[in-house]
Formats: sequence, structure tokens, C-alpha cells
Amino acid sequence: MANILLMEDDADQRELISDLLELDGHEVTATDSADAAWEKLASQDFDLVITDLLIARQGSYTPEGGISLIGKMRIKGRVGRVRQTENMPILVITGADTGTGVSDIKGLSEDLGADMVLQKPVRQSQLSSAVKLLLSVRRTS
Repeated sequence: MANILLMEDDADQRELISDLLELDGHEVTATDSADAAWEKLASQDFDLVITDLLIARQGSYTPEGGISLIGKMRIKGRVGRVRQTENMPILVITGADTGTGVSDIKGLSEDLGADMVLQKPVRQSQLSSAVKLLLSVRRTS
């Protein structure tokens, strides 16, 4: 159905989300960092990006995850080899809450350029619906 890039730093979550997407017939390329995801975007075509928002490194959350990836897609996606990423749909799946120091994850994600935000743990039905909606919007725009 769709070629999806998944960026998730937690190996268990990465495997779970990949499995759920593959059950719906999607092809998934999974990475554990924004840098690796950006490299994939520069070398392959994708229909949708799913990203975690914050990455835990050495006991604290850093902006090196989805925040960085979304910024690159929306800004650097306007030029060069990754031009197509400027308008590519982005789904944020995050476990972040007020305990991370970010009080409005949904608002932050949307301000950065994400199209939709789901809270972990994500259910199969939620993920399927979100992916279907984002892919249909992309096709008609």
C-alpha cells in the first residue's frame, strides 16, 4: 500500500509499530535516529513519515529526534535532493507528556509541521485510521 519511514528510538516500540503497519500491508523502513531517517529520505521515496518526537539520551530527552527531523523536512525539504519532504505527511507518535517539560506536545508538533499526533501506547485501529487519513490527504493535495 504505502512506503513508510518510521523513526523511533525505542527498539520495542519500533518493532511494535512496524508490525502494526505491516499488518495493514505497508512497507516499513525503520530507523532509530533523526540523522538516519534524514539519510533514508535523501535516498528513497516515501509516502509518509512516522516519528517519535523526543529521544531519550543519557537519562534526559533531547530535540535530536522528531523535532529535528520535522524541522529538516519542512525547511530543507524545500530544496535539493529531499525537496519532496516539504509537503510529505508526518505523523508523530509520542509517549511524551508534561513530565518531559513539554506541556503541549500536540501544539508543539503541529507548530513544527506535523500533520497529526498520537499518544503512546497506540492502538492498531488508531494507527490504521491515522495512516489511511494522512495518505488520502496527500493524494488529493
